[in-house]
Amino acid sequence: MGHVNLFAVMFNSKAEIIYCNGHFVRMTGLSVDEVMGRNWDDIFVSPWAGDFPLHHESDLLTRDGERYWVRWNSILLRDSAGTMVGVASIGEDITERRRLERAMLDASV
Repeated sequence: MGHVNLFAVMFNSKAEIIYCNGHFVRMTGLSVDEVMGRNWDDIFVSPWAGDFPLHHESDLLTRDGERYWVRWNSILLRDSAGTMVGVASIGEDITERRRLERAMLDASV
């Protein structure tokens, strides 16, 4: 069975990271202790202003300065009363696809 490498991150209602998977830690070069309880904007630069988009693409800069392009799909987490209590996000590394698209565009010019 193949191994799927997806970024997984969960936030609470204060936008603090409450979970990240091993792939996220390996790819960013950050330790779990450096990530847990911190706001995403304290670690990375957000590509949006205002409400958190559920489906978007953004770059992710690692500790070593490597840049990945990630397609994020998120869901809002709600309690039994319907109050939003957090967000769960799964990210797919689409860096190679972006490079190939850019190369094709450059070649057609």
